[in-house]
Amino acid sequence: MSSLRAQVPWIVPTLLMVLWPTASFAQSLTVREMLDRQDEWPKWVRDRTELNINGRYEGRAAQQFRLARLPMLLSPARTAALPRNPNAGQRMTVSGVLVKSGADYSMDVSRIAAGSTDSQRLEAKIEKSNQDQPEQWYQIAEEYGAIAEFYADERLRQQVAELRRKAFQRQHTLFQDDWQKLRQLADFGAGIGIPLPEQQALIFESVVRLSQTENVDRKQLYDVIRKELAGWDQRSTGGNLSAAAEQSFRKNPVAAYQAASADDRLKLHRRFYRTVRLPDVLSELKSDGSNGQDVAGKVAEELPEETQQIAAIQRRYVDYRLTRVPSLTRRQLDELAGLLEESDRTTEILPTVDVWLKAQEKRLNNDQLDGLLATAEEYLFAFERWKRPEHRDAGVELLKRGWQLADQAAPEEAASIAQRLERFGWTRLRDQWMTTEDVARLPRNDVALAMREGRVVAGMKAGQILATMAGPPTRTIRVISARRVQEIWVYGEAGSSAIAIHVERGRSQSPDEAVATLVTTPAQ
Repeated sequence: MSSLRAQVPWIVPTLLMVLWPTASFAQSLTVREMLDRQDEWPKWVRDRTELNINGRYEGRAAQQFRLARLPMLLSPARTAALPRNPNAGQRMTVSGVLVKSGADYSMDVSRIAAGSTDSQRLEAKIEKSNQDQPEQWYQIAEEYGAIAEFYADERLRQQVAELRRKAFQRQHTLFQDDWQKLRQLADFGAGIGIPLPEQQALIFESVVRLSQTENVDRKQLYDVIRKELAGWDQRSTGGNLSAAAEQSFRKNPVAAYQAASADDRLKLHRRFYRTVRLPDVLSELKSDGSNGQDVAGKVAEELPEETQQIAAIQRRYVDYRLTRVPSLTRRQLDELAGLLEESDRTTEILPTVDVWLKAQEKRLNNDQLDGLLATAEEYLFAFERWKRPEHRDAGVELLKRGWQLADQAAPEEAASIAQRLERFGWTRLRDQWMTTEDVARLPRNDVALAMREGRVVAGMKAGQILATMAGPPTRTIRVISARRVQEIWVYGEAGSSAIAIHVERGRSQSPDEAVATLVTTPAQ
């Protein structure tokens, strides 16, 4: 016992305080209560009122000592000795009566009981409290916070602040699955000195938890985001977060937010909104991707930062259109080619056009004139749009086949087809189709070439001359010998502008068999 008393000198007085009976009329007061009731001190002196005062030991002067903030000296009786070496701030309960001398008050102390410091008592209370009921810690903090303020005890203030933070953090853990309690805790934190960045992080976490709630009301979620997350609607196509911040957000948005700067937190508000909004927009996409163009446009309008998703939706839409190539109109084919180009799939354009052309040929070409011409039009449209020689050549061949059918049955249609072919460099000469290059290589006196150009050359028969000159000559000069008939056909009036064509035939031959032997033109 003596050893224990040497180690903890105040334990025996404490036990004595417990064992000593207290008069039923005794007033039990704290130092603060004593100060509040200072106007009653004269009466207590007069009535020799027994007082039990609890306060903090402050120091001693000779045989007397003080309690902190109590404006009087306390004089212990011989039976009420102070504990050995009491610590400043140690709690003491003193029993006795007030004494007044002049204007000064003092107290004759009959009993002294020493206890632990407020810091120690606070720690003991925390130890006994229920860890899953942090509201008890707030009550303890409230009690000891008042004591800390009364005594201006900085250490106790820190302990109280730490206790409140501990209670706050414990509630944070307990409420982590309840977004409403988290939100309320953020508001509560403002009243107990939790820094604003922590409050904001808690608000962000509450919104995240709401979004993770099963069957969450989407309207409510969007309303909460608009209310709580400033900057949610600040669109940016230039990208917001750094690669590291983006990776952190994907891994754990709440942790990323807690570690983020103020600027990045605004960006995270927008980034989180995108994670909420994107799935809702994508839910509108049909399984076959047929409305992908509309959905991609909606994402681009609301969430332009989602470039990869926009591209993916467009790819699905393009893939859908590719499955329907045979039934596309020209305009739709052109649009599809544009989409392929925008999607960096230009290598697929020409194969797609070929699929479309084959489908049109199968649909239109019935080997009749109308079918041949309609199919030719599709190939020539493709040539005009994509400038592929094979498309032009296929269209030209179809026009030639159409001309062949029209030559006998519909001469006017044949002439129209021939004109179209000439625009593509093809001419009908010598009963065959010749290219512009082939025609250019023909000699100038080639009969067919001359007729095409409206010229008469040696070797033409009478009918060819008449056809070329569009009728009979203005006048004819005839010379007949024993075996031959020679004529000069003159076109135009006599003079330098007249054309003279010498024709010759055997006397036994008909006039139609006459052949030009010499042509004299004004230029000659």
